[in-house]
Amino acid sequence: MTGCVESGLSALERDIETTIEQLGGAVEQLLRQLSPEEGASAESEGGEWRCEAPVSFPDGIGAGRVVAELFRYHDSIRLDLHMDHNRKVATPAGEPSERRCFFNDFEASVTLPPGATELPDEFRRKVVRGVEAAINGLQRHNRQFAQPWHQVRVAAV
Repeated sequence: MTGCVESGLSALERDIETTIEQLGGAVEQLLRQLSPEEGASAESEGGEWRCEAPVSFPDGIGAGRVVAELFRYHDSIRLDLHMDHNRKVATPAGEPSERRCFFNDFEASVTLPPGATELPDEFRRKVVRGVEAAINGLQRHNRQFAQPWHQVRVAAV
C-alpha cells in the first residue's frame, strides 16, 4: 500500500474550477439579495464565472448594476465585485460632464482557497452595506450638505 495522492498542476486546476462552480451559487445568491426584484444573471466561460444584478437609484437617474467575477488567482480563487453605472456629475446646464459620480462607486475583493464552499460572513456583510451605501451615496451627501452650493446633481450618459 502506498500513500500516493494525485498532485500537480492539473489536480490544483480541477480543485480551483470546482470551487469556482460551487462559489458561483453563493455569489449569485448574494447578488439576488442585493437586487431581489430585478434578479441576477450568471455566465461561466473558460474557468471564469461572472454574475450581474441591476440596481436602481432613489432619484431614478441613470442605470446601475452590481458585477461579480470569480476567477483563478495564482493558486487560489478571487472574487472581485463592483458597482457599474452610467451616472456623471451634471454641468450647470444639466448635461453630463466628464466626471463620474464617485458617490455611487463601490468595489470589494476577497481571495479564497481551493475547496472553499461559502463566502466569508464578514465579506458578505461588507458587500451588502457597501452596495447600499453606494446606491444612496449621492442622496446622503445632498442631505448632509443642504446648502445649494454644496448640492451635487447627476445626469445619465
